[in-house]
Amino acid sequence: MSTPIITLLDPEYLIPSADNLGSVEFWSRLFEIEANCDAKVESQLYADFCDLTETLQEQYLANDFPMQDFWTMMVSLSSQLFEVDMNDSLGCAISEVVEYSPLMGDPSNVDHIRRLIHSTQGDEYIALLSDAAFWKTEKDVLRCEHGCSESTSVYLTNLNEFSSNSPESFIWRRIILENPEMLFDYYTEAFPDLMFSKNIFNNISEIPGDKREIESMILGHLEVLNDHVVRIWEESVDTKAREIALNGHAVVASRESPRTHKDKDAMRERKIKISDVEYVCEWHTKLFATAGRIYFYVDSGNARVVVGKIVRHLK
Repeated sequence: MSTPIITLLDPEYLIPSADNLGSVEFWSRLFEIEANCDAKVESQLYADFCDLTETLQEQYLANDFPMQDFWTMMVSLSSQLFEVDMNDSLGCAISEVVEYSPLMGDPSNVDHIRRLIHSTQGDEYIALLSDAAFWKTEKDVLRCEHGCSESTSVYLTNLNEFSSNSPESFIWRRIILENPEMLFDYYTEAFPDLMFSKNIFNNISEIPGDKREIESMILGHLEVLNDHVVRIWEESVDTKAREIALNGHAVVASRESPRTHKDKDAMRERKIKISDVEYVCEWHTKLFATAGRIYFYVDSGNARVVVGKIVRHLK
């Protein structure tokens, strides 16, 4: 299954206001954005400018040229290239976008955002790479107020989130949080550092409680397993210290007791096989005190966590 996430870059970083057209501070921000080359912008001109500035900067650094000369040249070039024409009809509006407040970009960038969103097709998810400082809204999901792209959701995403090793996974988690049933189709996209056994969700209906609450709790526990467990295991080999560290992320977890280890039938239940490799999932997180267990194995050598079973409870 492959539902794309379209990545858009806030034109705040590409289209300056009249006062900032020649600003070194404005253009230097491009080099602080690790993900900008992967984001879609409205005009190929702006994308080409990003590529050009990066290439020229590398040449200047490699030849030990004065960087002030570089910026003088780029400011001169940008002054000739960038003329913002907003005469095209928009045909679309995002209701919350009116609360957008640019910092050094052109005030009309809000219309560029609308056009960017409108240019995408329906049935897609959009990550708008921006900064919370530009938005005067508590909402982080925008939708078209005219209904022309009602199946498209725009997720406001801080650039610092998108600079992680698996940037799209954070968007998928937000999508799943809003639509928990999507966990079963997109769990590998949301948790790229987890390896799941086959039919991992087949038995969650056995866990007593509210279905939505259980799905939300599973999402939270998988997030901790994906983002923190390998590091926790590297920092300590002590069982109690690991339990305390997991509890610090609001996850109650424990290792099987010596009594369970002596029970061959019980330990057999905790064994799974993936690609002919056997794993013993002797650790588990607890959704509730007496029910709801996520059994896992930490494969430290490959820096990943194997999720073996999600069930009511094993023996």
